[in-house]
Amino acid sequence: MRIRMLSLLTVLSAVSLSAMAAAPTVSPEAKKSADMINADAPMQKMLAELMSPQGQKWRFNTQMEIVRIASPSRSEMRRQQELMRRFTEEWGFSPAQVMTRTDGILKDAGLQKVDGLPVYNACVRIPGTYSQQKNAQSYKGQFPKVLLEGHIDTVNPAELPPASAPFVSVKLQKATDPLVKTRSELAALPDELHFDKDGKVIEDENYKKAYQRYKDYEDALGRGALRIYVPGYNDAMINTAAVMQAAYMLNKYKIKPVYDIWICGTTGEEGKGNLCGMKQLYGYNQDTLCLAPYIVQSPDRRGL
Repeated sequence: MRIRMLSLLTVLSAVSLSAMAAAPTVSPEAKKSADMINADAPMQKMLAELMSPQGQKWRFNTQMEIVRIASPSRSEMRRQQELMRRFTEEWGFSPAQVMTRTDGILKDAGLQKVDGLPVYNACVRIPGTYSQQKNAQSYKGQFPKVLLEGHIDTVNPAELPPASAPFVSVKLQKATDPLVKTRSELAALPDELHFDKDGKVIEDENYKKAYQRYKDYEDALGRGALRIYVPGYNDAMINTAAVMQAAYMLNKYKIKPVYDIWICGTTGEEGKGNLCGMKQLYGYNQDTLCLAPYIVQSPDRRGL
């Protein structure tokens, strides 16, 4: 249903642009390349897994397991550490593909701290083939890169809770009930998702109710859908979980892109975060308003 809606919006946007005589055109070369990618056997396998019930559940479970880790801007270290643990222990990346460190250091980056504080990005790299091409073009030692990212910081809680209580509850409420308006009302909701000692969501009765899928909003209301309350659920762990799944799939199916692909959970997008995650990745010095000479260096002297 969502794909159909997006397709409809795309068509409507194209019609609108056409009416303004500014509709973009797709070249035959671009269409041919898209068709070749779509016909590629590993890409088809990856697409099938992404669309499967198991692939959909992977996204939801990963989102719920990561979003419950409190991650206020400039204090994202716990969520970062969990993502980086999963990179190597669960998602099949080699340590050499993990580009960030848990202390906030990004090797050879032009910028390591923003506003005097560490930056807790979590990035992995899918190596491309472009730099090995005979006529590859670079800029100051940098070859083109593609960045996929979703930010991992949230507005709430405003301050990092103590290590003894690093999680926030994932609360559940009937969608037909009035929205909660206060923190005390939220805390009073009796139902929530449960997690085991390893941080994995427990697929009990509450989970089964929360994970139901519906045709549309009216169908959801009529069939007893539940609301899910947790900071960052929509902004932005829903897309961060998706880009993490893209990283996992690209690595699992050994996809060889033309350009290096960096997949990152970036930090500091919200408010006081001051876009610190992006500033580190691009080496943007806010004091001089310019990029550092070498943006981000990977071990083979290629950057982001």
